[in-house]
Amino acid sequence: PRPLLLRNNTTNEEEEEMTLFLEIFLAAFRAVAKLFIMCAFGAFARRKNLLGKELTKNLSSLNGTIFLPCLLVTSIGASVTLEKLKKLWLLPVAACFNVVCGYVFGRVLVFSSGGGNRNADRRWMTNNVCETPERFQRAALASCTFGNALALPVVVSVAIAETGKVGNLVFTEEDKDKCVLYIGVYLIALSPLMWIVGPSLHKPPKTFSSHQQKKATTSRKAKESDGNLHLQNASNDLEEETIDNFNEDFDEYDDDEDLLEGDVELQRLTPPSSPKSSNGRFKSSSNQGFGKGSDGGSELNDENNNDNGVNTIGATTTTTTTTSPLPITTTTLRRNPSSFERLSTTISESYRKSKQVVKGFVNVNMCASISGLILGIIPFTRHLFFDTEGALYFVYRALYSMGQAAVPQVLVIIGATLANGPDHSFAPKRTAVGVLSVRFLLLPLVHVGVYFLFKKLNSSALPSTSGTDHTFWLIFLIEGCTPTASNMVLQTMMYSKEPEKAAAGVASLLFWQYLSAPFLLTGFICLFLSII
Repeated sequence: PRPLLLRNNTTNEEEEEMTLFLEIFLAAFRAVAKLFIMCAFGAFARRKNLLGKELTKNLSSLNGTIFLPCLLVTSIGASVTLEKLKKLWLLPVAACFNVVCGYVFGRVLVFSSGGGNRNADRRWMTNNVCETPERFQRAALASCTFGNALALPVVVSVAIAETGKVGNLVFTEEDKDKCVLYIGVYLIALSPLMWIVGPSLHKPPKTFSSHQQKKATTSRKAKESDGNLHLQNASNDLEEETIDNFNEDFDEYDDDEDLLEGDVELQRLTPPSSPKSSNGRFKSSSNQGFGKGSDGGSELNDENNNDNGVNTIGATTTTTTTTSPLPITTTTLRRNPSSFERLSTTISESYRKSKQVVKGFVNVNMCASISGLILGIIPFTRHLFFDTEGALYFVYRALYSMGQAAVPQVLVIIGATLANGPDHSFAPKRTAVGVLSVRFLLLPLVHVGVYFLFKKLNSSALPSTSGTDHTFWLIFLIEGCTPTASNMVLQTMMYSKEPEKAAAGVASLLFWQYLSAPFLLTGFICLFLSII
């Protein structure tokens, strides 16, 4: 009977483990399935022309400007405390770590620093593992570097928290707000990185290869040689012009040409040696029939001119050339700006550049996260907004109701964006597989390794890994297993050399990542829930 009892105990443990695994798998599957059902409605609306491109763009702007900030302010403000905030320093560090790892993996798989066949078209050069063409390498690298840190983690983590009991983990209603709090703190570090580093990843380098420099130098020399030849031919033509043509051109000269505002018009006599006009039509001549007077000026021998241009003075006969009056040329001078004008221009330019920089990384969602932290930490504002007896509690409830519409809208927008399927004319399939491997294989494994390292250290400066802070570690692991950020499509449109095609390529990368999420994301969430 003793071996039989041991066999029964072993069977019971196996059944419990199987039951635990099924609970975890069902919780993960339900969370991901909820996400895809909402995305399916967006795809259906796009297919039926209920949600066109322009309406999708406007809906995305509305969601990012109003609904998501309301969700962040209310969720963070209602759940943050000073004690919690002291142990949240790891999330901004994790955001930086995630960006660095994605960049390193992307450099290896989808990016090459140069080389290849110089005679080949550089846009199609490939010198990386995934054979990504050079024209798409920078967009692919940015897609590996930055993940979707807000919409998808919120949907998945809140869906898991709503499950209640998952294996040995128990989630409460408070854990739902904690999920949004941790994601908001993570976003505070990621958002500036995305809008400071992201544009530099998309922009092509300003340096040229030696082959390009040689080609540019040869082209420049050819143009200069051609220009010198034209100048020489023009000079020969000038020498052959007669004074009669000069007179004809002078009669046609128009000195009433309008000047730009602020210009000064000066008139002077053209020196006899090189008469010409401002439009370059008057030509120089080596023999113009001018005689030099005693005062150093010019006097014309125009006495007793006959029809053949022959003057008879006594017994002496001289031949002179009939000339016209001296031409008047116009010189345009621009007034130098004053010190005040230069200072004003400098200040305006500096303000414009600073505004662009600040607008790039200080976005609405980041400001909403910071506002929620401030309102939740200060005791007076916390009581005013988030306590049921507070004077402005009704404002919190109104913003909370607005925030509940954020997540469904995000998923509908994603579904509408991916409804038309992938376009591999700019992004090859191997590149899509490479980016997918970075976002859904390499980065999750790295974060699991870091979690076990922290669990072994068991430092008091870190949240507990014994199960009491399981929501924190769930967000830490989920943020390492997310698809490419949707903002990469926007940045590609803003900074890429071929924005339309490159944006379609990034959308193709997103299509395959979201298509594989039911399998890969579900599997890793099962792993996360089992190790926490």
